This record gives sequence, structure tokens and C-alpha cells, in this order.
Amino acid sequence: MSVALAGAKSRPWGQPSSRPVIATPSLSVVPAPAPRRGFALCVATCVLLFVGALLLSFYLNTRMVQGAYEMEAIKVEISAVQIEEETLAASAAEATSTQGLRSEAAALGMVPATSLRHIDLDAGTVSKATN
Repeated sequence: MSVALAGAKSRPWGQPSSRPVIATPSLSVVPAPAPRRGFALCVATCVLLFVGALLLSFYLNTRMVQGAYEMEAIKVEISAVQIEEETLAASAAEATSTQGLRSEAAALGMVPATSLRHIDLDAGTVSKATN
């Protein structure tokens, strides 16, 4: 008996002595799960987004160019106003100069004062200044 047991292979409990024969599975073609309508809707959405982005880009570009032209027109107007302001400032400076006031006074018939007088408001008197 010990010889018979020595020649037998030991196997763990629960394993069958031979493997069962497994038949090959049959394969079949399965249709694609996504319908064609979903693909067309996706393409239409992408095209719509692309066209919308393109139109938005053109609109923003046009607005920027229009803003640039408005800024240029305002700069030209500012330059014209600055030139006019400089001309008026020069004219005012010439009119308020000593020589300009003297010539305007002479044109109005005014003559230089020979004596100066001061009014004292507290005392209520007019006094002659000494030269």
C-alpha cells in the first residue's frame, strides 16, 4: 500500500482529475451603437459654432477699426483746438502786454496821467501821491 500511494500524484482537494472540453464560441457581427443622425447633429453643431465664432471675430474686428477711426478723428480735432488755443493765448498775451495796452489806450484817446491820487476808504479822503 505504501508503494501504491507513493506512485500517485498528489492533487489539492476540489480540483477535477481532467479538464472539461470547451466548445469554441460562435462569433457574430454587431451593428454600430451610434446612429447616423447623432453624427450629423454633431457636425452641424460644430459648423454652427465655427461660423458663429468667425462672425463674432469679424464683428469685433470691425468695431475695433471703427473705434480706431473715431480716435483718429478725435486726435485731429484735439490738434485743431490746441492750435486755436495757442493762437488765442498768443493774441491775449500780445493784447495784455505793456506795448499793446499803450497802443489800445492811445487808439481810444487816453493820455498818461500826470499825477496819481489815492483814496483812503477808512478816512474817506482823497490824497495826492508824491512823484
